[in-house]
Amino acid sequence: MRVLRSLEEISEFTQKNNLCMLYFSSENCSACKLLKDKVENLINEYKNIALVEVKSEETKGIQSEYGIFTVPIILFFVEGKEAFRSSKYVGIDEIREKLDRYYELYYKS
Repeated sequence: MRVLRSLEEISEFTQKNNLCMLYFSSENCSACKLLKDKVENLINEYKNIALVEVKSEETKGIQSEYGIFTVPIILFFVEGKEAFRSSKYVGIDEIREKLDRYYELYYKS
């Protein structure tokens, strides 16, 4: 998974991709490492959703810009706007349901 390290990179990524997901993590977070594989496997089911990782401790200003106070956290964007977020106790099935809903609305409309 590609890693973004600046607010500019994140902004450009969310504006360039109609449907995209940011996976916020930390090097010292064991839950982040376990969830990362599950998130990558999940996203493989959706060919038009772009996914990147953001290392929260490496990205200055991320806490105030995106309200990131805990990891892991997932932010999903539709056309540059945050559509939903899942944090701390992230459930893959819950995320799948939300992604299915947005994916179907976006591509079946």
